[in-house]
Amino acid sequence: MYVDAPYLESYREQISQLNKEYGIELLFTGDIFNVCDHFMGRATQGTNVELIQPLWQIARDQLFNELREEQFEIVVSCVNIEKIGESLANDSIGKSYFELYEQIEQRKQIDSAGEIGEFHTMVINTPFFKKSIQFNGNSQIDETGRYLFFHFTQIQLRNK
Repeated sequence: MYVDAPYLESYREQISQLNKEYGIELLFTGDIFNVCDHFMGRATQGTNVELIQPLWQIARDQLFNELREEQFEIVVSCVNIEKIGESLANDSIGKSYFELYEQIEQRKQIDSAGEIGEFHTMVINTPFFKKSIQFNGNSQIDETGRYLFFHFTQIQLRNK
């Protein structure tokens, strides 16, 4: 699955493909408030995939504590270098969100959930998953030089 500009159309194509190939009917996101003019809601329109936002409007501290208590494994998959800073971006990419949270908790200019575009995360394991996601990869800077993202080179589902 590869997403490229124009992003809205590309997302729709890829989501539709997931529906056709794998029968995916639900897409869960971690959005807790409106980002990018409800981008994911617009991206799922016409795809036969329903958008589910279980975290909508949950307070950040409450959310962080619940995710940690429930033993969610969450990795940082993309970082806006301009908003986070190069050093913190390099230290965070491909690593645990909980480590990043500890580092940004005191910084007022950074939203601790990344809701203002500072970073993106991906859940790779929860007690609710039947399998865990194992991955390898490396960090790469996008063509604009503004974003550091984790390039997944190998992804496997493993039995728990």
